[in-house]
Amino acid sequence: MKLDLQTGDDTAFLELLVTQDPPVECSEMNPDYWFADPNDEEEKFGRSEAAIAQGVCNRCPIRHRCFKYALDNDIAEGIWGGFLPAQREAYKRRMRDGF
Repeated sequence: MKLDLQTGDDTAFLELLVTQDPPVECSEMNPDYWFADPNDEEEKFGRSEAAIAQGVCNRCPIRHRCFKYALDNDIAEGIWGGFLPAQREAYKRRMRDGF
């Protein structure tokens, strides 16, 4: 399943994801991996959806752009650039506090 392009400010960034050559792996996968319910107890193949998404991000040549996009737009949900929301918040705190 490909990511659906949304309207609004995200359109240009999502266009970037789905038009990469070669395509970035996440554009060919179910977006639910990046926006999984953290309370869902079911795991596929012994790995949580978040772990699968982070593994895909870790191999991605543009992961830094996703991470920066989430930070710049203060996105609180989902995995972006391999980082969970709590990890992005911790990063922002460290940057704000000068660490």
